[in-house]
Amino acid sequence: MTMNLRTSLLFFLLLIITGCASAPRQELQSARGAVARAYAEQAPHYAPREYQAAKIALEDGESLFHRGDYELAAKALVYAKAHGRQAASEARREKTRIEQERLQYYQELIRLEPPAPVAEPAEPEEKPQREKVSPPPPPPPPPPPQTKKNTQSPPIP
Repeated sequence: MTMNLRTSLLFFLLLIITGCASAPRQELQSARGAVARAYAEQAPHYAPREYQAAKIALEDGESLFHRGDYELAAKALVYAKAHGRQAASEARREKTRIEQERLQYYQELIRLEPPAPVAEPAEPEEKPQREKVSPPPPPPPPPPPQTKKNTQSPPIP
């Protein structure tokens, strides 16, 4: 029994020293959330490199997580979360920069164009009254049909 107790104690100490690698569920959810927020900020369009790095790291982390390699999965997921946050931040900055450029462009256009003269609204003119015109007279009636006289030719002998 002493041998069994020693073996159990040694096994227990070994587990404590090496640590039990638990599934990095929290890291997985955080990384997914960061990549989703980056996508919502249109990072694939405005920060494509950073977003791609986050997406690949998330895919790798998920793959490692499902294979049970929790230590490497945790590292990949932390990387994915960091790149996801960076991609969202870069996308926001880029959208702001583009919007500022667009605003400056329109302000410049306004400065360059002389203001259009403002026409005062004209008073509505009264429409001239039309003279009442009587309708044209009706057409004359058709001539009466001509009646043929009874003209018989004389009998032939």
